Amino acid sequence: MTRSTTTERGASVASVMIIMMLVFMLFEFIVMGGRIAAAQGEVNGAAREAARQGSLAQNAGQARDVAELTADANLPTDKLSCTETAISFGGSFSPNGQFTVAVSCRVDLSDLSLLGVPWPSKSFAAQSTEIIETYRAVG
Repeated sequence: MTRSTTTERGASVASVMIIMMLVFMLFEFIVMGGRIAAAQGEVNGAAREAARQGSLAQNAGQARDVAELTADANLPTDKLSCTETAISFGGSFSPNGQFTVAVSCRVDLSDLSLLGVPWPSKSFAAQSTEIIETYRAVG
């Protein structure tokens, strides 16, 4: 049987604490990756749906209104996803024209404290374009 010396006392506690800190940092890294992936997916989906719904409208004004409502409905604004959003429109609203929607979103990452991320928030952007049908009345 071996006896531990007084210099080794508490070494196992310190080792466990270091390992636990690394496990928590790994867990926060996974959470951050999930938040980033979810936010980019939300922005992509919002831009796609807004462009599609806007392209079905009868005129440019109605298209912008419908697209903005659709994008807002598809972007949750809770603390874990988009905190600031911006929506812009483009294209020519005529038969065979295009209706483009660009959506941007900022995600707050400041609560991931163990990782010490160098940026407190991250911005995401997506753009989607839909073609206005050729044989359709546009007013």
